[in-house]
Amino acid sequence: MLIINFISKYRQELSLIAPSVVQLVLTGYLFFAVATA
Repeated sequence: MLIINFISKYRQELSLIAPSVVQLVLTGYLFFAVATA
């Protein structure tokens, strides 16, 4: 039961962090594209 709760909590945190990571990567990619253009 404890392991299941840990996994559930980790998944919730990951789902909250993931959009920020994706946005950061896209922003970095756009900055790189503009800098090299």
